[in-house]
Amino acid sequence: MSADEKSGEGLMDISLAVELGATIRQALKSEDRAGYVLAYADTVQQAQAVCREVSTRLVLETA
Repeated sequence: MSADEKSGEGLMDISLAVELGATIRQALKSEDRAGYVLAYADTVQQAQAVCREVSTRLVLETA
């Protein structure tokens, strides 16, 4: 069992609605989002921390 499983937190899903090499425009409204990160944890703050950690590992370049 991993440390994340013991603590009851982790990554559930990452979704990107763009293809490799595509240009991602700045999100000005919700519909402009190129994807999302979904996490679970015992508290909202812990889930947000997981999402922030994952997002630091993603490399997306905007136009």
